Amino acid sequence: MNIRFNPPQLEVARRSESLRRVVEELVPPDFQGELRVLHPFPHEPVRLVLITSGTQPLSLEVPGNWLYADLPEEEMRNQVAQLTSRLASGARRNRCAA
Repeated sequence: MNIRFNPPQLEVARRSESLRRVVEELVPPDFQGELRVLHPFPHEPVRLVLITSGTQPLSLEVPGNWLYADLPEEEMRNQVAQLTSRLASGARRNRCAA
């Protein structure tokens, strides 16, 4: 999965590699989509937006210092898991509706 940081400087943030590792662990390898990490203003929260073809984007807000804070990787994993579980539950609903 592609991860896009906006602004691009977030890509070198202290915890960006941890985020990449967590996403690789939690997202199925055949997943076709993109995770956008958005933090346009320092005083606002970071928004994680999961985009896939044919579905509404899913998003989750995390604290503004999330990529710079010294938080345990487990906390990051839990928040990314919230987002990916919403993706999985949406896929199940779509299959049931078909």
